[in-house]
Amino acid sequence: MATEVPSFEKVVEQIQDLIKNEQESINARLNSLVAVASLFQERCNIHIKHHPKEPEVEEIIPVVDNSFTPSIPEEGKKEYSAEIHNGKTLDKLLLKIIQDLKIKSPQTQLSVSKLGSELQKITGKSPSSIVKKLKLGSSFTKYLESSPTFTLKASGKEYEVTALLSK
Repeated sequence: MATEVPSFEKVVEQIQDLIKNEQESINARLNSLVAVASLFQERCNIHIKHHPKEPEVEEIIPVVDNSFTPSIPEEGKKEYSAEIHNGKTLDKLLLKIIQDLKIKSPQTQLSVSKLGSELQKITGKSPSSIVKKLKLGSSFTKYLESSPTFTLKASGKEYEVTALLSK
């Protein structure tokens, strides 16, 4: 009976925090699922054509905007992906993705899986396959860890990616 009742603003703030945490958890799971699906597609040589009129899974969560669309025209995506010849080019593309995502939602932390998903949307190839093809490491995460351009910080089960250099 002696428990103090919090103010309305405090209750609203607590509910917003709970919703934000749940959305981040759901987004992390969705990103992991996308990564698993892309690995499955890659290993089984399955090529799924994405239809622009079909809604993406990420549109289910309206509060967090994850519908990052780079300014690369649809017909130019394959040509753009063919330009990744080395680590320097890959770094520039990743920096551009990070910059665009930070502009779009500055408060959101960027996970390795989210960065990989965005890279795959642009190139049509999984990040790990790009890294392996360029012989830059055994996986996308290992490449980011070894790169002087990026830093990874453990955040629960995920890693948060930040760029050290602004190019």
